[in-house]
Amino acid sequence: MRLALAAVAALLAGCLEAPMTLDEATCPPGGTALRYDTFAQPYFAQYCDGCHTGARSGAPAAYRFDSRDGIRTHAARIFARAAGPNVSMPPGPVDPPEEGRAQLAEWLACGMP
Repeated sequence: MRLALAAVAALLAGCLEAPMTLDEATCPPGGTALRYDTFAQPYFAQYCDGCHTGARSGAPAAYRFDSRDGIRTHAARIFARAAGPNVSMPPGPVDPPEEGRAQLAEWLACGMP
């Protein structure tokens, strides 16, 4: 039994990778055309604010994303959970498209203009 558990643990360890971090992300040369008002505000309204404002749906009260300051405060955590290749948030059923996650990663890496 112990051998079987060890084998499963070893298999899972190879499948689980640490999320990419904001420190590892790079802003494209020349910056980004993405802006808070035209990209981030509608993105967060569509994919995040349902749990991170108002009724909360179990999201901790400290994690509010309905302002640039709220996003800036938690930028590294947002990146690690929802930007680029990181897909643990939102928990569904409507997830952002891969392109949207890539844009979020770019916007955060470029300093959230």
